[in-house]
Amino acid sequence: MFWPGVLIGMGIVILLKNETFQKAVMKTGMKAYRAAESGIEEVKEKLSKIESELEKEEKPAK
Repeated sequence: MFWPGVLIGMGIVILLKNETFQKAVMKTGMKAYRAAESGIEEVKEKLSKIESELEKEEKPAK
């Protein structure tokens, strides 16, 4: 188990020191962040619409 761990660790270090790999990881991270941010905005918009609809339904009942 020792040598496979050493080889895997060496592979990870080589990848992490590779500038091209670093850029690819950063680009992927930014794309994921933007997608998550966009999804959150959509949820906020939907919640706002639902809240408005609920307020409209409650007003005539008063």
